[in-house]
Amino acid sequence: MNSSKKILIADPDLSFYERFNDDPDKGKVKFELVENGGNAQTLIKEQKGNYAAFLVSPELRHPAGISVIKFALMYQPTVPVYFLESIHTDLNEQMDESKLGIAGTFAKPFLIGDVIKKLGPSLSVLDINSILSKGSKDKVDQELDDTDPNFRPIKAELFISGSKSLFDVYVKLRKDKYIKILQSGDNFDYERVMEYLKKGVSHFHIRKEALECYVQYCDKLTNAISENNVISLDKKFGFILNQAEVTLNAMVDLGVDSDSIVFAQKYLKNVCHMVDQYGKESNFLSGLLKDLSKFEHSGGVVLVASVVARAAGVESEKGLQNLGLASFLHDIGLIYENFDEDDLYSKNEEKYYEESVLLEKLASKKIYGDQLALYQNLWQGHGERGAKMLEEEKDIPPIVGQIIRQHHALRSKREGWAKNGTIHPLAEILEISDEFVRLMAKFENQGRVNKEVLISKLLQIVEEFPRRTREPFLEVFGFTKKTGI
Repeated sequence: MNSSKKILIADPDLSFYERFNDDPDKGKVKFELVENGGNAQTLIKEQKGNYAAFLVSPELRHPAGISVIKFALMYQPTVPVYFLESIHTDLNEQMDESKLGIAGTFAKPFLIGDVIKKLGPSLSVLDINSILSKGSKDKVDQELDDTDPNFRPIKAELFISGSKSLFDVYVKLRKDKYIKILQSGDNFDYERVMEYLKKGVSHFHIRKEALECYVQYCDKLTNAISENNVISLDKKFGFILNQAEVTLNAMVDLGVDSDSIVFAQKYLKNVCHMVDQYGKESNFLSGLLKDLSKFEHSGGVVLVASVVARAAGVESEKGLQNLGLASFLHDIGLIYENFDEDDLYSKNEEKYYEESVLLEKLASKKIYGDQLALYQNLWQGHGERGAKMLEEEKDIPPIVGQIIRQHHALRSKREGWAKNGTIHPLAEILEISDEFVRLMAKFENQGRVNKEVLISKLLQIVEEFPRRTREPFLEVFGFTKKTGI
């Protein structure tokens, strides 16, 4: 595959690909993006021999994605076509991969590394490790004496870098005198760079041995990601799906395979569809679903529960439906507001606390007495309260209430207030998924450097689960390989 060839992405949601700007493999692959079917067909017909692959979304319109796929197979039959599935893909849209003759599926979110892996070693890419290895031993912020011919100037306004710099970056102080302001591989400090520009710096400098790599990098990046306005989503469960993408990104980052990501996306969409159907039949659920922002945590739990259940061998339709419904509604004991007069809430208290916020309050040394007792009762009773709410709904399978009642059983046992009894296997899957998503949210804004800490804390929790739940969880996230367990 010639390194000059591009990958054509036809997707109405081009804003997704802005994340490639921060991808560790950015610059390794050339992409060309189009957001409607007509433009995609024009490029496919007129630019034969220029593409390494086509990634086509079924959400494409004018014409539809399936028409673009058939068009690509007709005009460029030797170029592989991939089905580009998003979490927002219409549930009613049926696309049979085997009948379409496409090469496979990419499930959003995905990384550039996933593209490289799936398209094979024949895809010529930029070697980022080779570039980083060219970094010098010069210390940042330390002036150094070196001759001008050893550096190459680049106009500051034209200097290209992402959130992490691939190159050592220098500022020239005077003849044969430089200061290194950035080490290759470190975060690109935008504010600091702006300070240099304000001081009148017109050029940044890189060492001459890095120039070839820089030119190659710029050439690839120039054809990559263009900025687009965010396309609004009008789907009823759009909020849940958007929030769930955070969990999907973390799952991809932790090594969950592409097939499992596809399964998880379809599962969450089916669960949303199922909850919507129940809501149409139940005034109680309909009332809950008026504020879907209260379920943002639930979307992530559904995704994780799906891949753990799949690894554990849960295959029956009923079992998966019950787990999905319980996972989505597991915290309704913290949401429902129509309590009796002796309710634990006072008039001045909030009517709903997210689980993470509630746990922070319980851990706070500033909360004590009646207020602490209120939070403890709310926390310890929300599983039982949620189960009773659902058990009053005649159309909800009783097992869903049981799963919700037990979704903190092991944690409750650890904290010394659990009731004895057999825990349902699906409740264990829900609990381990809930714990995982809660920890991911805690570490979400702390960067990749804390991934090892996250994994360490997860493994401590996982050890408390029975083998039937622990081993599928470790398997699907590949923790056994990463930690040597």
